[in-house]
Amino acid sequence: MRVRTDIWNQLGGNTAGSGFRLVNSTVANAWKWEFGSIGECGTRSPVIGPDGTIFVGNGGGELIAIQPTGYAKWRITIGGPALGVQTPAVADDGVIYCVCTPPPTVTDHRTSGERGLPSFVVAVLSDGTVRWRVPIRSLPDLYGSAHGVFLGAPRVVSGPQGVARIVFVLRYELMVQYPEIGGVGPSFVLALAIVDERGRFLLFNRYEEQKLFVDAHGGGGFGDIFGASLGDAPEHGLAKGAQPCLDTPVVFGSFPAREPWTIVAHGQQGLYKFSWSEAEGALTRAPELFPLAKSYPAPAAFPNGLMTGGSVNSATLIDPETLTRHVPQATSLGGRSTVAGGLRQMYFVVRSGTLLAVDSNGSIWMRRNLRGASVAFPAVSANHVHVSTTEGLETFSLDLEPVAFRKNGLAGYSSPAIGPDGTVYIIGGQRLFAVFDANTPPSPRVRDHRSPGSNHI
Repeated sequence: MRVRTDIWNQLGGNTAGSGFRLVNSTVANAWKWEFGSIGECGTRSPVIGPDGTIFVGNGGGELIAIQPTGYAKWRITIGGPALGVQTPAVADDGVIYCVCTPPPTVTDHRTSGERGLPSFVVAVLSDGTVRWRVPIRSLPDLYGSAHGVFLGAPRVVSGPQGVARIVFVLRYELMVQYPEIGGVGPSFVLALAIVDERGRFLLFNRYEEQKLFVDAHGGGGFGDIFGASLGDAPEHGLAKGAQPCLDTPVVFGSFPAREPWTIVAHGQQGLYKFSWSEAEGALTRAPELFPLAKSYPAPAAFPNGLMTGGSVNSATLIDPETLTRHVPQATSLGGRSTVAGGLRQMYFVVRSGTLLAVDSNGSIWMRRNLRGASVAFPAVSANHVHVSTTEGLETFSLDLEPVAFRKNGLAGYSSPAIGPDGTVYIIGGQRLFAVFDANTPPSPRVRDHRSPGSNHI
């Protein structure tokens, strides 16, 4: 299954979430420019449009477009104070697709009617004009209906004449009967959705439902059942409840769609593989399950042909074609982690502050201690690994030799992005920074390793 390596138009660079761009990136030891007051972003990350524009969503419901020179292009409100804009995805024609969602909160289920605020899918033109805004459906339960929350980033697959498919996963907390305790308790539902470029829902598939036993001590919630880290002690300034973007699927698909697409999404029981037919406008078979205890975070796939599925303390290397283990045993990492990978190694960042290079046979090839903790996904180029930690941006060579460090004590949540010229973009606090090598002349030549006329490897 092919993975694009020439874009960074969505979280992790591409629809596979590989976090890899095949271009030489900067040493990243100085700020080229900074853009202030982008608002609270958390784990929301910058993405880059086809013309080089950087897009950032924030918790205040805004979508911000920033020129590669560091100046604002436009800034619009598409959500609102209670509807944050998650990491956007940009189609080939420059249209930006966003999911606006409220934060997950504990609600009182005893009142009837709709609970919470609805999430929305929004399409924004490259000039900042909203093309359409459609609500995401609620699901019925014993007390009325519940709206879903979105804890990941949308995937976009786009083609000629503006055709696009936006793929994302929603979570719902429903109140249902618990016959085993003679009462009522929460049920947690995951649903896979596909929306087209006109805002029409092509798919809404409930693929996992987990009931949680509620004892006399209470409990329950998304964190308890989906592997949140609320019980962990604070680490190097990282909030103990911090989590990466959990619900971002992997999508292998392109236009023209000559064969069914493969979509892999995670759940409490493991990874689910879907086969989507553009010709039929439907799934071609029931989802396949790859059992994986407490999958965390979302899966990621790489140009080396492998996919990883993470759990609390380990990572499993998977063949995405067959949804089978590539190596028999999982690789022990020592904690929850995020990942990016390129042609051979995969680079795991353990949240407590360790960077691991893992070979395709599952062995840990190299290990480095980081200055801080992180729940951000690393970013990998043809010559560097960039890691955002609570102390700043750390740059390593591909064999994990330290190359550069740029201090920023408010980072470690948002994932870096790599531009077409090798510039690295990072969010720290409420500022977006462009990072470059202060020891080289301006506008350095960046060697692009792609074959002429090819967007894939």
